[in-house]
Amino acid sequence: MYLYIMRHADAVSGRDDAARALSSAGRDEATRMGGWLAALGIAPAVVSSPYVRAMETATLVAEALGGLDVLQDDRLASGMRPEDGAALVHEYGSGNGLLLVGHVPDVGDLASYLLGAREPCVAMGKAAVACIHLECLGFGGGVLRWHVNPQLCTVAK
Repeated sequence: MYLYIMRHADAVSGRDDAARALSSAGRDEATRMGGWLAALGIAPAVVSSPYVRAMETATLVAEALGGLDVLQDDRLASGMRPEDGAALVHEYGSGNGLLLVGHVPDVGDLASYLLGAREPCVAMGKAAVACIHLECLGFGGGVLRWHVNPQLCTVAK
């Protein structure tokens, strides 16, 4: 199974962290990444943190992927442990793959855990996506296929 781990796009600042929305640049980042992922022809299940910026990112990407539904799971909120991320994969993963949208450092920690790194080794910029092929679920069960940020993503017209 292919797991796509994504950090939310750029957000406005604010006191209520969970309520921070995407900035204009963040909407552009999420839309660009969604278009690039759509060009790959993927249609994974999409699960997001309940935080506004993550849900907005996931929704823009899901729209680009053909209007996929976005599920929300509180375990993706800030502070997720890698083991909780692995449980999400077990619960929501399918033959079409899974896209998880969350926060740093959690998404990088999950990727690092699945790649077998004892220390964090995957830096996740805003709206970046890491694609991991899971051979088995758990520590070291995955192989990194690619890792890209929206600044590198262009789609031929």
